[in-house]
Amino acid sequence: MMDHPGQMSVEFILIMGFGIVTSLIVAQVCLEAVELNTCMSTARTGVTEGIALDSLAVYPSEKFESYTKYHPRIKTCSRVVYVGTKWINLGYDRKYQKIKILLQIKATAPSHMDKAERNCEGDRINYYVRRSICKTFKTENLTNVYYNPAFSDHYYFTTSNVEWV
Repeated sequence: MMDHPGQMSVEFILIMGFGIVTSLIVAQVCLEAVELNTCMSTARTGVTEGIALDSLAVYPSEKFESYTKYHPRIKTCSRVVYVGTKWINLGYDRKYQKIKILLQIKATAPSHMDKAERNCEGDRINYYVRRSICKTFKTENLTNVYYNPAFSDHYYFTTSNVEWV
């Protein structure tokens, strides 16, 4: 027995409205999570590319001369192994109006590589990580030649020095 005619219709509309609003909120959160997962996957691809291209890299002439003179091992296969990536949310940045993410990459290298060679190798890995993110999100025009920082739709990424373990 109904006390008020039309009460079921109003309740139905309220429940459906609440369901739609909740669905939209959850969808927004899921889309941001998918974007961050895409960025992390792309970063891993960039690490792999940076490691794989170590002996095949094309260097500017002054870098090539420097590596030939001071770090000849860098121009050969180095057998660097990727260990993992950690990301740190540094919060919202008003300058870029995006969330800043710091990527920290861990890798291991043979013991015969000295600190300077590891730094050079780490710079190349970080370069390919940022480049990979920019290419995935087609944001190469928003950054500099070193792809630093790298941008996605809601985030921007910087890299710290590669941690050698």
